[in-house]
Amino acid sequence: MAEGPEPSQGKTVHLRRSKPRVATSDGKPTEDAAQAQLDNALRLLQVEADIRRARTVAELSYHLANETRPLLGYRQLFFLRRKGGRLRLDTVSSVASFEKNAPLTRWIEGMVRALSAEEGLDKPATFALPAYADPAAEQTTSYSFRHFLWVPLFSRKGALFGGMLMSRERPWPAPSLVLAERLAQAYSYAFASFQGRRLEKPRSGLWTTVKLAATVGIIAAAFIPVPLTVLAPVEIAGRDAPVVAAPLDGVVADILVRPDAPVAEGQVVARLDDTELRNALEIATQNVAVAEVSLEQSRQTAFVDYSAAGEVAVAEAELELARAERSLAAERLARVEMTAPSAGRVVIEDPRDWIGRPVAVGERVMAIADPDRIEARIELFTGDAIALEAGARVRIFLDTDPLNPLDAQLSDLAYAAEPTPDGSLAFTLKAQLDEDAALPRIGARGTAQIFGETHPLWFVVFRRPIASVRQAFGI
Repeated sequence: MAEGPEPSQGKTVHLRRSKPRVATSDGKPTEDAAQAQLDNALRLLQVEADIRRARTVAELSYHLANETRPLLGYRQLFFLRRKGGRLRLDTVSSVASFEKNAPLTRWIEGMVRALSAEEGLDKPATFALPAYADPAAEQTTSYSFRHFLWVPLFSRKGALFGGMLMSRERPWPAPSLVLAERLAQAYSYAFASFQGRRLEKPRSGLWTTVKLAATVGIIAAAFIPVPLTVLAPVEIAGRDAPVVAAPLDGVVADILVRPDAPVAEGQVVARLDDTELRNALEIATQNVAVAEVSLEQSRQTAFVDYSAAGEVAVAEAELELARAERSLAAERLARVEMTAPSAGRVVIEDPRDWIGRPVAVGERVMAIADPDRIEARIELFTGDAIALEAGARVRIFLDTDPLNPLDAQLSDLAYAAEPTPDGSLAFTLKAQLDEDAALPRIGARGTAQIFGETHPLWFVVFRRPIASVRQAFGI
């Protein structure tokens, strides 16, 4: 192939595409020229096929720097990619690795920067040393391959993300530029398939600094000591609220008060069914009457028959027993009404659920709470349990007013978990509200945030995953 004119030193020559000029007198290519063109076409097809088989960016960069030599005829190729907002040397032909701060590396990158400043990098260009080279660099005078060819690589949207800088001893012919541009397009497409949008907006050095600072900040923040907290359901209840319990075994006949209703001390709040007790009292009364008649007959008989005097004592004992049974029946009947032990507000579930329910003596039916003496009852599920101590800080977010949390301190901690209505296990904790806190309504529910011991932030974030891994694998 014929060679193009040698560019003058210090001047860039942008080459135009042209066809090989090896031809016969009638304008047709010679047999050797036709064979050379065919060989180049086959090599080009093979290179493009190899490009499509590349699996990583590193493999693609190595292929670009080393497998295109037969097509382009360079002696050395420097592949530069945009990193941190600037073009940096990425791969050098026939070299497995290189030092980023080596003199040759700085010389090549400086040459590309100078070319960018004077002519731009958006078009292929040829030049010869000492053009765009550092006059003070040793490589400017000692580098053997004096003629360079620059071919840029563009993303799919036209953003420059890299380029090939090739060197050789002789000037670059125009056909080499045609092949180089074709290969640049193929490699650009391959890089875009690997990196996509990262080729469109190159990051600046400031962005790299910001990422580094953010990384350092995140690592430092991971060791900030913070309290370990858990969330648990909470309910406002009366503190030391007296209980209204069933006075005897029976069936609830009626609940005379409604939930949260105010009651006075001694007020009747519920009543048991008294049918059986009234019948028992009636029978006991009849037994007393029978015993009295029997005693009278025994006394009259004793006046006539002295031997019957012993029966008088037996009749008197039977009368006393009958009278005791009548007193017990009367006392039990009087206890069917349950009264409030103190003034306050009624704490009870749906009263209709109690009607007709059998109760045992001492079974709780309701409680009478003082609105001015309340506490927070927290159900801490076993899966959320952490180390806690009395006096630990608690913040309560009630469903009725979630924007104004209440401050409290733990006062009582249960050391044994108990079943909850939904079948899970939970520890019952009690917390006392601060004196200056607004007293919420008894029965209000919400979520309590309990503050435990202080730990590094990374432990607080990864506590649950670590616990899950240890439970699953025992490590």
